[in-house]
Order: sequence, then C-alpha cells, then structure tokens
Amino acid sequence: MKFEIFLNRIFILYFKIIGGCIRYNIIMTKIMKVDSVQFFYSIAAFGNVILIPLLASELGGNEYEIGMVVGIYNCALFLSSYLFGRLSDIYDKRTIIIFGLIASALSFFLHVFISSLFTLAAVRCLAGFCMGIFPSALVAYVYESKMKFGRFLSFGPFGAFVGSLIVGIIGIYSRIFMFSSVALLISFLFAISLKPIKSERIKVPKIPLDLVKHNLKVYLPFFIRHSSAHAIWVILPLFIIQLGGNKMWIGALYAINFFFQFIFMNLLERVKTSRLMGVGFLSSSLTFLAFSSAKNIYHLIPIEIMLGFSWSTLFIGMNLYLLKTNKEHSTAIGLLGSVQSFSIICGSFIGGYLAYVFDYRIAMLLASIFTVIAFILNRVL
Repeated sequence: MKFEIFLNRIFILYFKIIGGCIRYNIIMTKIMKVDSVQFFYSIAAFGNVILIPLLASELGGNEYEIGMVVGIYNCALFLSSYLFGRLSDIYDKRTIIIFGLIASALSFFLHVFISSLFTLAAVRCLAGFCMGIFPSALVAYVYESKMKFGRFLSFGPFGAFVGSLIVGIIGIYSRIFMFSSVALLISFLFAISLKPIKSERIKVPKIPLDLVKHNLKVYLPFFIRHSSAHAIWVILPLFIIQLGGNKMWIGALYAINFFFQFIFMNLLERVKTSRLMGVGFLSSSLTFLAFSSAKNIYHLIPIEIMLGFSWSTLFIGMNLYLLKTNKEHSTAIGLLGSVQSFSIICGSFIGGYLAYVFDYRIAMLLASIFTVIAFILNRVL
C-alpha cells in the first residue's frame, strides 16, 4: 500500500513538472510550434516501443507471439506511411498532420482497455496505422516552409529520450498509455496552430515505380543497413545483461543514444547532404563492429554515442537528399518510412535467428559487414 502511495505521488509530481514545461513551450510557440509537434508525438511513440514487449509477455505471449505483436504494428505503419505520404502530395499537408495526430491520440487511449493478447494486437495494429498518417507530411511541411530542418528532426530523439524516462517514472501501464495519449493530444493542439502553406499539388500514381527507381540508391542501402541495425536491437537488451547490466543500464544506454542524436542533429544540418549519407553508412558499420567487440558494460557508453552520431548523419542525409531531388516530397519520405518499418520486421527475425544459431557477437559482426555493402550500393547506384 505504501508503495502504491509512493507511485501516486511520483505520478502527480511528474505531471506538475510536465505542466510547467508545456506552459513554457506555449510561450515559445512562435518559433517552435513544429518542433513541439515533433517532440510530443515522439514522447508517445518511443516510450511505448519499450513497453509493448513487456506487456505482451505479461499477457501470456511467448517469444513468437511477442514478435507477431511488434510485426503487426510495423506492418500497419508500413502501409500507412506509403498511403498517406502519397495523399499528402495530392491534398493539404496540414490537414493530414492534424487528422493523423488526433487519430493517433484516440488509438493510444484505447491501449488503456487492453485485456488480452488479442486486444493488444488489434489496438497496436490500429495505432501503427494512425502513427503512419502524418510523419511524412510533417517532414515535407517543415522543408517546404524553409524552417531549420536539422533542429526539427532533433526533437524526435529528444522526445524519445523523454519518453524513455517516462516509462521508468510512471511504471503503471494504464497511466503510461494515458500520458502517451495526452502527449499526442498536445501535439495535435500545436498542429492546429500551424499556418497553411502554399504547396504544389502533385498527381502521384498509386504505385510510383519511377519514384522508387529514382531513389533506389537511398531505399535499398537503407533497407540493408536498418535491417542489420534491428538484427542487433532485438538482442541488445539481452547482450547488455550478458555484460553485467540490468534494466537501469538498458534504459540509461538507450537514453544516451537518444540524447546524443538530439545534439548531433542540431550540429549536422550545414554539412553537404551527399557526405552525410556516406558518413552515416560507414560510421554505422564501425558502430556495429564496436558492439561486437565490447568486453564490459562500460564499453557500451562510447558506442551508444557513436550510434547517436551514425544515425544522425544518415537520417538527416537521407531526408535532405529525398526532399531536394524529388518534387513528390511527402511520397518520397513516406516510402522511406515504409522501408524503415519493413526493415524493422525483417531485421528482428534475422537477428533473433542469428543469435539463436550462432552468437550475439556474430550477429553484430554480420550487421557491420552488410552495412559496408549498403555503403557501396549507395555509392554505385
């Protein structure tokens, strides 16, 4: 009973702190409206990523069923990212952003009523579809508004950093889901205040094969790199424990990665786009190789900083390249989101299989090798 009272007090204190942050952020809305949309939606999105496998396990799911729940979410995200990326090139981007955020807020509120593995899978499918509606439109909106692009992207990992902390502070599933829904609602309120922009309406074919071919030097290498990355992420918590870590270490290491992504993304916007992608692929390969060489838990701290740098360079480089070389801004970014979701599905299965058949370090070493192949493809295509 005392422990429950303690949790309640922490929960109330936390919301007072967040309330103060929100009031401060409202003062800054003239220059940070879009950044606030990105920040609050990322809190909800990434905070729940950590939570869902644990909830699925507590509902009686085995490893295969947990993987299916994660896969269902990413399949829905894959379809939605492409569909609404295309639609936001045809229709108004601001409208799609607003619709996607309110739909996502409602879908996350439904998480409160999860009572079985089946309802978890159903709600996560809906959430994945809703969360894929607006990101590509939001990215295109920022680029076409000529805002600071690197700073905008950096609020994604900063929100993920805060979202990771929220999971540990609140600790109760229903309250975490409610908070995530509120965070998306706040993001929605900021989105309403965004000004409409004049954007060229483009007729995009339902299956834009020419667009895929034109950007194959980004999509194919990214699929290989990101599948390789998620072959590591699916086993990384177990690897951390093997090196002597615990849940606190897992959370801390993820937080280090997200924090340094925020720092690097703010610094890298001025670098030439073509260089960013190349550096991103090569530094990713070195990072994966470093993971395979880690001997103790403390070695992972600088490796997480390397990871923050490699993802920042790659992500900014890919986004800017697609936006600068395609008039179908939202469709191109939506396809990138679809590739990302599909690579998460493939990488998770590959990583689990390699770790089961061989060893954690072998999976990481192979990820490093395949990322070098991704770099070569990016150069020659």
